[in-house]
Amino acid sequence: MSLSVLLYEDDELLRSSLQSMISLNENFRCVGAYGNVLQAVEQIEQHQPDLVFMDIDMPEMTGIEALKNIRSSHPDLPIIMLTVFDDSTHVLDAI
Repeated sequence: MSLSVLLYEDDELLRSSLQSMISLNENFRCVGAYGNVLQAVEQIEQHQPDLVFMDIDMPEMTGIEALKNIRSSHPDLPIIMLTVFDDSTHVLDAI
């Protein structure tokens, strides 16, 4: 049985690449991929993923802001934050 994954990444090329990488592993299946997190709570309700990959730096609403919204209704959903930032502030905010 594969784990369903929901992906949030604003860079279209990276989002497409991540989708492809996820689909190469039979243990995972990508149930949705989005370029922003404005509808993240609703999309999680719709897709019921087992796992979320989310970019920290997203347009209009950051991944960290979305994480706070998601946690209010899905406190136990595993979310893996993706980032290219190498500063501890972004990483600590995500934790």
